[in-house]
Amino acid sequence: APVGSPPRPGVLPISPGFRALVLANRPGFPFLGNDFFRECGDVLSCHVVEAPSRSSELALLAAYGPDVPPPLLQKVADLFAELRSLADAGSLGYPYSTREAVALVKHIQAFPHDGVLGAAANIFAFDAHQPALAAQLASVLRRHGIPAGLGSGAQFAVRLAEEKPLPPAEPLESWRLA
Repeated sequence: APVGSPPRPGVLPISPGFRALVLANRPGFPFLGNDFFRECGDVLSCHVVEAPSRSSELALLAAYGPDVPPPLLQKVADLFAELRSLADAGSLGYPYSTREAVALVKHIQAFPHDGVLGAAANIFAFDAHQPALAAQLASVLRRHGIPAGLGSGAQFAVRLAEEKPLPPAEPLESWRLA
């Protein structure tokens, strides 16, 4: 019943301070739920919350990963900005959001020995089963300095060459001030 309506059996009037905060995904693929605005837009005042600005996202990531080096946080923010732009352009079906960026940083914070590769594997494991998508994601990750191999049984891994000792250092030249 509208605000100010007298109570009736089985009907509760709406409180003057009533607010509903609803988090809903945007309509369409890959979110196969209802179009929230179509279903509730005539009853509720709907507001879209876009992805945060880069500086806001960096501040949020830093709050979740206080021990994660700032250059790595910047790399994560740039990576997810590109993934979102690819989704907006239609090149990726899933709009990777700040939620996944936060999950990656939280993983690095909680398990620093896993490194960025282990954290990224945790985020993108589901997508590794689609070879074309896996190759596209691996390419984007590599562009942001994250060596990734996805799909076809590949694991997120860095394979270093065999370690060999260097010969002792020898001075080749010396300089003196006259």
